[in-house]
Amino acid sequence: VDMLERSLNDPTLSKLDRARFLPALAELSLEQGDPATSQSAVDELEEIGQLSRSDYFLAQAAHYRGLLTLPDDPGKAIVHFKAAARTFSDLHLPYEAATARRDLAKAYIADGAGALATLELKSAKAEFERLGSVSDAEAVDALIST
Repeated sequence: VDMLERSLNDPTLSKLDRARFLPALAELSLEQGDPATSQSAVDELEEIGQLSRSDYFLAQAAHYRGLLTLPDDPGKAIVHFKAAARTFSDLHLPYEAATARRDLAKAYIADGAGALATLELKSAKAEFERLGSVSDAEAVDALIST
């Protein structure tokens, strides 16, 4: 995280260059238990997405916003994950769409909608298998089995 933050503090970085680092900062900060830094990265990514009219950056921001809101508000996370999955699918980014669907399933589980979760997990698993992403397919299969 420190290295990413140092890179992001480079005054020569354009906003588009910053947007390439922000998803990693959002994810790593969240994994390290720093939701404030993650939130800040997601907010900036969303702002850049809006200014540049980049559906890709907006979908990334929606996905990470879903991850941020999942522990406290699975219903809100569902909305973010659905938006991310739909946009990634529209952009023909199957891996990203499957990842968003996997996380959407986790939100459904947290929200008590197990049947919807199973549908999303099966869809994500099939896409990961089609892409040859064995480890992702196995991880999703483990979620289906629980």
